[in-house]
Amino acid sequence: MDSIGTVLQNEEARFFFTLLIVASAFVWILSSLSSTTQHAPSHPPERPHRKRRPVIRRRGSSLSSTGSRGEGTAARALGIVECPPLQPRAFRLEDLPSELILDILETSALRWNGSYSSLRLVSRRLNALADRACLIHLPVLLTTAQKTVSFRAFLDARPRALPYVRHLYIANTLDADAGDVGYVAAIIMRRCTNLRSLACTARMLYEAIAHAPLWRTERCKRLTILAPSTPLAPDSGLNHGSSDDTSVWDDLRGNAVAAAFLARVTHARIAGPMPCLRDGGVLARVSHLCIAYDGPVGQITQDMGQFVDDARTHEKLKRVVVTVRGMSKTVPYGDEWKTKGQRWMVLGLPLGWTEVDMWRNEIRGRGLWEMVSGKLANSR
Repeated sequence: MDSIGTVLQNEEARFFFTLLIVASAFVWILSSLSSTTQHAPSHPPERPHRKRRPVIRRRGSSLSSTGSRGEGTAARALGIVECPPLQPRAFRLEDLPSELILDILETSALRWNGSYSSLRLVSRRLNALADRACLIHLPVLLTTAQKTVSFRAFLDARPRALPYVRHLYIANTLDADAGDVGYVAAIIMRRCTNLRSLACTARMLYEAIAHAPLWRTERCKRLTILAPSTPLAPDSGLNHGSSDDTSVWDDLRGNAVAAAFLARVTHARIAGPMPCLRDGGVLARVSHLCIAYDGPVGQITQDMGQFVDDARTHEKLKRVVVTVRGMSKTVPYGDEWKTKGQRWMVLGLPLGWTEVDMWRNEIRGRGLWEMVSGKLANSR
């Protein structure tokens, strides 16, 4: 202790001793702080809570940070599982209501006759709707034996289509064909009881009605009598045909069912044997009559003298058009004239026009009566 006291009495020794104590204390403090920091638990800094905004994706887009399709790093970091891109769905006609489908099919049938056959192959639903929408506007043309037999097979396999057959044309060649084909044509006429227009020969009509136990066609207002397959009478431009073809009108008048059917006809075209119109005759309610004349135009008055006299006694007849051939376009030939309240007119038809063409145009609302009434422009 005496030696320590002697050293402290020296100022220089006292200074160094104080400095040593201060340095030791400083080192001890630093070591204490470093050990405390190492043993203290580490806590991450708290981040402020931020409300997640909804992710708006476009069709076919991706949340990938690289821009490629599939799950990207950004999507995986947010915990979002991406769905595959949406594929555009093709429009289906069957998704529409039945009312709209019927309107579309009806418009298609009016513009294109082949739409009915094509629509039947699409689906069962369109197959059923096509009858109601298309078949009522479709002119059925039976011009060959093959078509006649095929159409009968179609009706046998599809009886629900019978009420929708409205327009039927049976060519005159089938009248002179084999008996089997004529019999099949007669069966078709009997089964189609909802007709609106019919074209056939007078003999076909009689065979279909006379041998039918019940003729139920009551709404047919338009009738076209085609020329028979026999040659014309050489002394007249009117198609009188043979004596058998002429007498068929007497047979039709003598049949009560046939007479009732003809009495409902209001628009008629006669290209075959001429009926008697005196006092109404067999066509008691016809108001529009079209007659085919194949002779020279200058002989119309002579050839049709007796017919004109009989027609004047017809109370319901209002309009008579006599068609002649050999014109370059459809134009009136001469002036119209009136007699007994009836309007008569001679109309020239192009040589290329057939009875099928005129009948088909009438179904579409572009027939001769629309032409002579001014509803349609003269067509070449």
